[in-house]
Amino acid sequence: MNKLNVVTSILALVILTSCSNGDETNQATMNVQAAKSTAKEIPYKSEIERGLTLQLDYMNLPQGVIDPHGYYAKGELASAVQSPLLFNGKVLTRDSDQYMEFLFAAQKDGLLTVEKFSDNNQDRYNVKWTPKALTLRDEKYSDANWLRIQSGVCKVQTIVKDVEYHNLNLPQSDDFRLVMGTYEIKPNDFGKSQGDGDGIFKFRALIKLNPFNQTYSYVTGDWGKIDADGWQTKNVPE
Repeated sequence: MNKLNVVTSILALVILTSCSNGDETNQATMNVQAAKSTAKEIPYKSEIERGLTLQLDYMNLPQGVIDPHGYYAKGELASAVQSPLLFNGKVLTRDSDQYMEFLFAAQKDGLLTVEKFSDNNQDRYNVKWTPKALTLRDEKYSDANWLRIQSGVCKVQTIVKDVEYHNLNLPQSDDFRLVMGTYEIKPNDFGKSQGDGDGIFKFRALIKLNPFNQTYSYVTGDWGKIDADGWQTKNVPE
């Protein structure tokens, strides 16, 4: 998975809370041999693919004022170690250096203009989309502050677990399921231009039931390398 997309994928959905591998306790695991056929049968397979694609296969480009130094809500200047990056006055990420690298890389690709200016003796940046970025944007998922460019699609390959999911950090009046399996990334032309290639990874997705029409909607998910323990992201609450 392309590094730039990993940086921005965490911004695509609201992060719920951190999690670990403790979400499988006392829950039945499906027969792995039947996983591939099951993946074709589950009614919310397409919804999981849509959610994974939105979360993992879009580049998210901001437009506005970026403050890489950052201030906490109390007005105290943050320490160099914990300095958050602000976007239009709101905390965007705690890793200022990595995110600024992403913005400068997007500028090099002709997607952004990043202009430095001084405000109260602090360096800030005015970030704007370029005509190239505007021609590539997905209008459905972009807005006044964020331009989103699709870099590929996620296709569910197997389902290895599909269980009811209960957690105190989730609304107790709603019904959730935890679905785990593998997915394949299929980059489009833009994704290939960013260095993306085909690949198969594991996922876990949290989905929520709409009791009125008996359909599920994607809430959030995590991805990881198939041959590694744990997950590269920690969005599903434990």
